[in-house]
Amino acid sequence: MSKNIYTDIIQESILRQITDYDSLKVFCSLNKSNYHFCKRNKKLIVKLIIKICQIDYKDPANFIYVANEVKYDEERSLEGILKLYMKFFNEKEIIFIDKGITSFPMYPKMKECDLSHNKLTEFPVQPQMKRCDLKDNQLTTFPVQPRMKECDLERNQLTTFPVQTKMIKCDLSHNKLTEFSVQPEMTLCNLSHNKLTTFPIQPKMEHCFIRYNQLTTFPVQPKMLNGVLTGNRLTSFPIQLKMIHCEINNNELTEFPVQPKMITCDLSHNKLTEFPVQPKMTKCDLRSNRLIEFSIQPKMINCILSYNKITTFPVQPEMINCDLSHNKLTEFPVQPQMIYCNLNNNRLTKFAVQPIMEYCYLKKNRLTTFPVQPKMKECNLSKNKLSTFPVQPHMKSCNLKGNPLSV
Repeated sequence: MSKNIYTDIIQESILRQITDYDSLKVFCSLNKSNYHFCKRNKKLIVKLIIKICQIDYKDPANFIYVANEVKYDEERSLEGILKLYMKFFNEKEIIFIDKGITSFPMYPKMKECDLSHNKLTEFPVQPQMKRCDLKDNQLTTFPVQPRMKECDLERNQLTTFPVQTKMIKCDLSHNKLTEFSVQPEMTLCNLSHNKLTTFPIQPKMEHCFIRYNQLTTFPVQPKMLNGVLTGNRLTSFPIQLKMIHCEINNNELTEFPVQPKMITCDLSHNKLTEFPVQPKMTKCDLRSNRLIEFSIQPKMINCILSYNKITTFPVQPEMINCDLSHNKLTEFPVQPQMIYCNLNNNRLTKFAVQPIMEYCYLKKNRLTTFPVQPKMKECNLSKNKLSTFPVQPHMKSCNLKGNPLSV
């Protein structure tokens, strides 16, 4: 065996072990011997590039055919296939939306892509990719992307999702995920409409949207500012020291602790029987719970407490708007800042003068008298027991139907 033949056999063996495009380029340009070897074995090199770049050239709906507007031809040479691929090789951004592609190759220079609304079932590792939009495809798996910072994979068929070490934001809503790993750099995630039963501590997560899963527990998240957990199976929720806003409606909460920084919350449609003082809360929705009483909330401006079992309600020093309809109130104190109130369907027998109230709804109570309200513009007092009704100096609209008023 001659020396040259022996060398070529060794080089070919090495070449077949090359697994990425960069290492192939290095090999072919390392020295003159390698360069001439690559030149002599052009077909082998072409075949290797096609393999490394994961070009599924037997797929008629592959990106390289559809993007170049050519039909699949089983007689097309590998060199011809590579030429189609290379037309997009230097692109840093590829946008190809709703074109019916079913496979997509690896492009080592691509940094961003939008391949949404296609029919992809898999997607290869893209070594330089930082952002991708792959929503509305048919992906069942998704690999680790070493530089990816943002991804939109909404409406696919993913059952698992690996750790992405650089990922900051992700939308994985409307998939089939049953678990989700710790993502060390993630600050925002949307995992709504999956099948998650647990969710781990995410060390940097600030915003999470995990609507309509099957969560029964949720841990303390050290950085979380906004937590949206609508439509799960939570029975309790821990103190979140940095949380500003939460939506945990349509769960099974029986308790909810003091949240020291919470400003707004939606806890409607749960099973709460009590609700503690929230020192910074300005807005709350607690409709359709089982509350019997309600504490003074020192900063509360807006509240919705309809469809509970509240019998007493204290003075709220900052409250402007309230909905306490469908409760069991028999009295209601003066609210110094209140402009709007809905107290329909309670058991009120009297109602105090509200100094700045403009809108008042007291339908279906048990009122026998009603005082002058100095600022009131609109009221509904239908279906009470009023026999008289005083002149209201600023009133523009009033419904008094169903009262035994004397003419």
